[in-house]
Amino acid sequence: MNHDVFISYSSKNPAAAQAICHELEDNGIKCWMAPRDITPGKKYGDLIDDAILTCRVFLLVYSADSLSSQWCNGELNVAFTEGKTIIPYRIDATPLKGAMRVILNQTHWIDAYPNYKTRFKDLVTVVGQNLGKNIPSTIGDVHPPVPIPQPTPNRFKKYWWVALCALILGVAICGVLQEKDNSYLLYRPDYEFIPIVKNWKYGYKLRSTGEIVIPLKYDHITSFSEGLACVNLNGKCGWIDKTGKEVIPLKYDNVRDFCEGLAFVELNGKNGFIDKTGEEVIPLMYDGGASYFSEGLAMVLLNSKFGFIDKLGEEVIPLKYDYANSFSEGLACVNLNGKDGFIDKTGKEVIPLKYDDADSFSEGLASVKLNGKYGFVDKIGKEIIPLKYDYAYSFSEGLARVELNGKCGWIDKTGKDIIPLKYDDVTFFSEGLAAVKLNGKWGYVDKTGKEVIPLRCSDVYSFSKGKAMVRLNDEWFYIDKNGNRIE
Repeated sequence: MNHDVFISYSSKNPAAAQAICHELEDNGIKCWMAPRDITPGKKYGDLIDDAILTCRVFLLVYSADSLSSQWCNGELNVAFTEGKTIIPYRIDATPLKGAMRVILNQTHWIDAYPNYKTRFKDLVTVVGQNLGKNIPSTIGDVHPPVPIPQPTPNRFKKYWWVALCALILGVAICGVLQEKDNSYLLYRPDYEFIPIVKNWKYGYKLRSTGEIVIPLKYDHITSFSEGLACVNLNGKCGWIDKTGKEVIPLKYDNVRDFCEGLAFVELNGKNGFIDKTGEEVIPLMYDGGASYFSEGLAMVLLNSKFGFIDKLGEEVIPLKYDYANSFSEGLACVNLNGKDGFIDKTGKEVIPLKYDDADSFSEGLASVKLNGKYGFVDKIGKEIIPLKYDYAYSFSEGLARVELNGKCGWIDKTGKDIIPLKYDDVTFFSEGLAAVKLNGKWGYVDKTGKEVIPLRCSDVYSFSKGKAMVRLNDEWFYIDKNGNRIE
């Protein structure tokens, strides 16, 4: 993983985020964004933590949707805690408020509405300047920080607590713990080796003993994957093993973690794949956009067209699509002439390319959109859940979040409302509970739809390790799963 910019955006603004990513990368600025750069089989949150930790600029695609997005708020708090350069790119006129206002009130932003594409040149220039790259532009409305009134003692106390809790939340989300030697570690309970940083140099600490086993000397690192970890020094990337030996030379411009025995590499603008000996088993001949191997195949890009190759480098699915996602559950979502559908591993279009939008299969079903409405299809293309929703997310643990007429809820695989579509907002489930909002107040429901913690809080975050941070009467504190305050 070697990127300059982390792009944070709401799942409701994918077109804007993808267009921004393409514009930056066309100007030589490497980006990380989900789901494009998510490694199959790894924990989503862990990969996002890593990506923010190792970026140089955090770009927030700011909108009404990102303002209310729990993911965007969490990512912003991590970036704030890590001291990252934060650039908000505003694609609608929604004013800053709440915790985002507290964090961004001293940050310059770029207004890019009503047409977000009109400010791309300015964005490239501003990002380039923060990266030490000279990319000319005609800077327009790059706005100063949001003015806030000189606080009275009571108002200062209010904002101080919000800012402090935003900082605490960021630490809690990314698991960063300060040590007595002023180094920082990223706690990963599933990993034996823990990435740590001190004075902007990275190394690894052994989780069981706390011993530093790989010196803090690298500019960027990732967690270990399949026994190896990507490292970056002086702008070049390679891999080390768990003894710290550089088993694959640091010579590449960009790399990604090993997955299914192979890893993506980039050199001089061309992409290919290497094995764990460092042998380039698939020549560096492809353009940007290559993915990880997933289910034996990898998506590649050449001359603006996407297709798939196997681990021998054979082109098993022709490079003819305008866009493609990695294979999931035996099928891959592809796009041609603005329409989405699904292909199998032989390249057969098993679900016609007729949808306006589609997501990868999860738990046997895929979210699809046609004529402005979302529903779900199975692997033979049968519409299992009618296309009637304004938005539908992928299934997870048997439930999917859906939205209709401005209200949110959860359905099961038969389309039955498990959690009624009556809430103004809902989050994803974490440790068996999801936060829900109604009439400006938040609480929590379980997977039966029962409101186990009353809707009375003005702000909430997801449960982690049995507790969640909430705000009630302008005071932030933790609660347990029964709603009891934790002192």
